[in-house]
Amino acid sequence: MKPSSSIKESVALICPRCGERLVSPSGSVKAEIGLLGEFPGIDEKKAGHPFVGPTGRILRTELARFGIPLWECKVTNLWGHDPIEKNETEFDFHFGNAVKFLKTCKYLLLMGSEVSHAFLDQNVTDVTGLNVKCTFFPNAVIIVPSPNPAILMHSTLGEFRFALQRFSELTTKEKERGRKDHKKK
Repeated sequence: MKPSSSIKESVALICPRCGERLVSPSGSVKAEIGLLGEFPGIDEKKAGHPFVGPTGRILRTELARFGIPLWECKVTNLWGHDPIEKNETEFDFHFGNAVKFLKTCKYLLLMGSEVSHAFLDQNVTDVTGLNVKCTFFPNAVIIVPSPNPAILMHSTLGEFRFALQRFSELTTKEKERGRKDHKKK
């Protein structure tokens, strides 16, 4: 990430619900693209930033394939630390932080089955690569679910690459439409 253009949401470094250290969201202040993962891995917990470990390398490589630099995106996880099973108060806190951080993004990539269930109430395999609507992000014009990039360390890139390709195509088309509309005015 480019330090001069990156931000951190004003989130406590320690989770006020359970006391665990939080991985803070990060990204460009002016980012129109938001990336939402499930929860931080070991490297992310050490660094305090999302997608800096092996999964982050995969994500950066695949985003670059479609012309999307990671440093131009707002990046966060559904959970700011390891998920805590069956704790609705804890889940609501993290869910709310993710929504707050990404609410201004026009283009969202929702990565992982837990994210798909939480935001869309659908299985990620049923909606991968589709442009879906989500009541939590009314300003987003493109929302595309994808598998969690972490599974790519143990599997093929097919489904994830397909979702990224669709996300890139839809985002590019929408941006071009916006530029044309702006020129008409």
